[in-house]
Amino acid sequence: MYAVFQMQLERATKFMPRKTLIASATTLVFALLCACHAPAAESPAAAAKKYESGYDTMARIAADLYRALPAENRRGLAATPVLLDKAKAPYLQPGESPGNGPNSSVIYVSAPLFDLLNYVSHAKAVDQVDHGFFTKAVNSLSCENGDKGLTELYAPTHPKSWSFNTMNWQLSNFNQMAAGLAAIEMAHHYLGHYKQYASQLGDAKNPVPLYSVLPPSEWRKAVLAGSRNALDCGLAPEGLIVLYDAISRMKQRPSWAVHIMPPTAEVSILRLELKRVEASFFDMRTASTNSMSWSW
Repeated sequence: MYAVFQMQLERATKFMPRKTLIASATTLVFALLCACHAPAAESPAAAAKKYESGYDTMARIAADLYRALPAENRRGLAATPVLLDKAKAPYLQPGESPGNGPNSSVIYVSAPLFDLLNYVSHAKAVDQVDHGFFTKAVNSLSCENGDKGLTELYAPTHPKSWSFNTMNWQLSNFNQMAAGLAAIEMAHHYLGHYKQYASQLGDAKNPVPLYSVLPPSEWRKAVLAGSRNALDCGLAPEGLIVLYDAISRMKQRPSWAVHIMPPTAEVSILRLELKRVEASFFDMRTASTNSMSWSW
């Protein structure tokens, strides 16, 4: 580098006056020193390996879900999920927030929940170009436990893992997962599940997962109701099925999995029911029925 600089300096200064030569040389040396000590810019490849989806995405989708609900189901319900900053593991739970005024029925979420959704949605997308990756990713997830968050997950290495098409699939999967989960938690409120079991859910210091006390039959009702709500917003249940499938494949589920689905839920049967819900939805409605514009 320094040899090239010396050659360029000689060529550039051959016909310069002495004063100009000294000033120019000083400027060039200073510029070179600054370049040598300046922090390296983030490479395009590194910058590209980031997810565009997260809490803000779910918040926008949740607002659409809220608007699509009948007025009687919106009563007392908050449109925006409440983010718990200190939670270190995936967390999803309906609850009450008196600070929200009349709309005190809320959905609590954690930042690691979005790490989970991004990872599973990406793993499913990568599996299309690197067959078998989804299984490896699920096995990696099943080893993540406790309150340390999602740390050493199996990373994709295929050249197309972060390609435009793969990330399009990732975002589509994420949107469907986020819509399904948010709509189901809303359904737990307007179907009366949260109110019925609130006394068994502990407090802020020692929360008890709703799905550890809620019967699977009532979870099923919320899933079906929430999926219809998501379909009203143009988001199909496929992503939700992918997430449930990932958890059901785990030989030993992490402790956070109970916040996503009940331990005894029959996913194979639910998958068929969700397909029927989707088919029925499109039989009854045409694409032009709903003129609302969705933010996602």
